[in-house]
Amino acid sequence: MGIITPERIAETVVIKTSNEQIKVENIYDIKYSIVPAVASECFGNYELFYSKDNSKIGIDVLREGLAKAINKNIVAEDLGYILRDEGCITGAIEAFKISEKNGSSSNYIYLELSKLYKQLGQIEESLKYEEKFRITEIE
Repeated sequence: MGIITPERIAETVVIKTSNEQIKVENIYDIKYSIVPAVASECFGNYELFYSKDNSKIGIDVLREGLAKAINKNIVAEDLGYILRDEGCITGAIEAFKISEKNGSSSNYIYLELSKLYKQLGQIEESLKYEEKFRITEIE
């Protein structure tokens, strides 16, 4: 069962206008990308931090958040998925291994690591994580 907490539901955006007024808009009515300014340690969809227009923004937010996070696993997973999507294989592996070390949210992190190591041609590591995935899937 997956649970998303309110801080990961981001349909409302608060914007400061050029004349210092505060305006509230629905995220679906905005024509540009919105990325939270602070990483969340709560489980949710990593795409909340993924601006396809400029992925560096979300990556920077998550890296900064990871350095400060108490529960690093979720922040590391969000970062890993974005880095994976951006083709930064080594960075994605590093992020997913941080999640693994801190108690990943699911065994699918092992599957991600297996696929990433396979892309690098590191077959032994790929098989090791594929086996971890299979073992934890049974449990």
